[in-house]
Amino acid sequence: MGWMSKDIVKTGVYAYLSAPAVTNVPTAGTYVPILGTFVNNPMDRFHVGTNSIVYDGEPCWFEIDFCATIQSEDAGRTIHIAPAINGEVLTESSPQIMSAYIKYAAEDICLSGTYVVFINTGVGISLKLTSSTNDDNVTVTHFTTSIRKFYK
Repeated sequence: MGWMSKDIVKTGVYAYLSAPAVTNVPTAGTYVPILGTFVNNPMDRFHVGTNSIVYDGEPCWFEIDFCATIQSEDAGRTIHIAPAINGEVLTESSPQIMSAYIKYAAEDICLSGTYVVFINTGVGISLKLTSSTNDDNVTVTHFTTSIRKFYK
């Protein structure tokens, strides 16, 4: 048992959106932070920063999983969601992006994604979205995410 206890370091965070929230996308294709209040528990070797969760541990590979239920105020647009690492500018070619086409106004659409990325100490992770339409109001009804070491 002694050999295991020194190798086990709790590292990770689980977060969920506490209530539905509307995020406005002023410019199509430009990612904005998902608004709303997130509950972060448990949270080990991370802390809440200004607009992100900040990693406090030793640099390593992480798996970021997310699931969301979203809707748009109008029909006929595509919503993209992704975690952004250290304020990166997300584009259509960013590997962590997942998207869903909203066929009907106020239609609940579920999407999920996984991203494996190397994260250094002090790096922030934020959750962002965009729309294919300018001035789109996207309601995020549910959102859960977990960040954990990829290699044990």
